[in-house]
Amino acid sequence: MVQGTTVIGAGAAGVSPVSAVALDGRLPEDAARLAKLAALALALTPLLDAERALDVAAEHLGALLPGARGYLLVWECETQHLVYQAPFGLLPPARLPPDLVPDSRSLCGRAIVDGAPYVARSAAAAHDQLAPWEWPLAEAALIAAPLAAGPELRAALLLAAQAPAEDDLRLIGAVCAAVGGTLARARAHRTAQHERLAGMGRLTAAIAHEVNNPLQAISNSLHLLLNRSLSDDKRDRYLSMAQKEVELLIDVVRRMLDFSRPARDGMRPISVHAALESVLLATAEQLHTRGIAVERAWDERLPRVSGVASHLKQAFLNLVLAAVAAMPEGGRLAVRTSVAPREGGGVELVVIEIADSGARLPEDELRTLFEPFQQHRRDTSGMGLAVSYSIIAQHGGRLSVTSSDDGTTFRVELPALGARG
Repeated sequence: MVQGTTVIGAGAAGVSPVSAVALDGRLPEDAARLAKLAALALALTPLLDAERALDVAAEHLGALLPGARGYLLVWECETQHLVYQAPFGLLPPARLPPDLVPDSRSLCGRAIVDGAPYVARSAAAAHDQLAPWEWPLAEAALIAAPLAAGPELRAALLLAAQAPAEDDLRLIGAVCAAVGGTLARARAHRTAQHERLAGMGRLTAAIAHEVNNPLQAISNSLHLLLNRSLSDDKRDRYLSMAQKEVELLIDVVRRMLDFSRPARDGMRPISVHAALESVLLATAEQLHTRGIAVERAWDERLPRVSGVASHLKQAFLNLVLAAVAAMPEGGRLAVRTSVAPREGGGVELVVIEIADSGARLPEDELRTLFEPFQQHRRDTSGMGLAVSYSIIAQHGGRLSVTSSDDGTTFRVELPALGARG
């Protein structure tokens, strides 16, 4: 029996666990079945849409389990409504109404909650433990297996098959793993898309705000110049006001270009410590005035990195200034360097951490800290941290931030160039 599978109605009525074999145990050496399972996995691999993935799985289930029929079902947690169903089989069952709830009184509900398959071998003995909407399938053995369970959606496979063997149950377990993995990828993709769209919305609103104020001032000045008889003094004043607003617009465009500028031209081996020393020297007076103590913890055998020195200095400077802004009453600035292995092997990473002892960052601020034109206490221009993020990314690295009651740490990871020493 498949690991975690509970048999209902096997002998005495009720639910009883049975001896198990690993869910991901080795499938029988049945070339035809393995080919069909491989075809399903191959068809699911590129899919990032949950409904399309379930449709594809339903199309393949008939070939994988001849004679079986049933549903792929998805419920929305908040409304508990059945939001998607894909009947399958040579004689697919009738479509289900949307108000069916997968609770503990249903085979599907128990499979989802427990995260394990359930099998009702005897429809007669298990009748009291099935939901009424599951009864029409119970003329054969009934199997319910979870596909996904989370805060938004719950999904399950419900199928009827005549006397399923252990090989069938293992095959169903493999199918559920493949479909569940695809649903997880689809959810992650959708979440990332929503976050990207939200970020684009915030960026658009921020740019509109930055551009609209100068444009309004220019429009008002031109309106007065064109429609009123003005003294030379007033005309010069309005022209001067319009010129200042045009300069503001030019500055906005310049900052946007800084944010997106390519950093690959002029790449050469760079000493990270030399770049950091240059930044700390440039900010020494500001750090002293604020009463901020600098602590260095440097790996003296740090490898060089490939980069544009002026760009990396700018990125580090923005991070130091953000840390300084978080400590108006003084504090501690820790600058640490080290080498870390890259996930999956390959070139080592040079790690630079710039940590302050300022107040903890709220979660909503953490999410938008590196987005352009999002003004925070640490970045009143709304562009410094966004430019740093862009520069590090263009150097093949990664910039992240963590915050706690002890302070906030910016972590930069850059690909190391050559060996240590």
